[in-house]
Amino acid sequence: MPFLTVLAPSERYNQTQGRRHKALIDWARQMLIQVRRWLGHQPIVVVSGSNFAALDFLASVSHLPNPVHVLTRLRLDAALYQPAPPRDAHTIGRPRQVGQRLATLKTQLDDSTTRWQSLTLEGWSGQQPYTLEWVS
Repeated sequence: MPFLTVLAPSERYNQTQGRRHKALIDWARQMLIQVRRWLGHQPIVVVSGSNFAALDFLASVSHLPNPVHVLTRLRLDAALYQPAPPRDAHTIGRPRQVGQRLATLKTQLDDSTTRWQSLTLEGWSGQQPYTLEWVS
């Protein structure tokens, strides 16, 4: 349910006003961190467009003490990775940011061994129920 609006001026407007530009994704991050503070331990699920599929944004809201869950659209050729493996105490150098690379969504979609699950959802406003197939 929409309940908060954040005015995010365009880069061109900020240039004409002599202000530093703040990207839309940064406004969204700041807004969700504030909403998380206000709602405490209540679960928050955000449904967004593909412009919010940025890894740094998703990581920042998922690493909060009580994470915010974001559903977003991904490109079929998106590079997906396992979480980074735990770091050995005696390892030197920069810690790994990601684990092994996963197959692209397009590859999983075309793979005949992919195990799809079905979920029947009730229609809205008197519409017939419909079946959604998903994989995780």
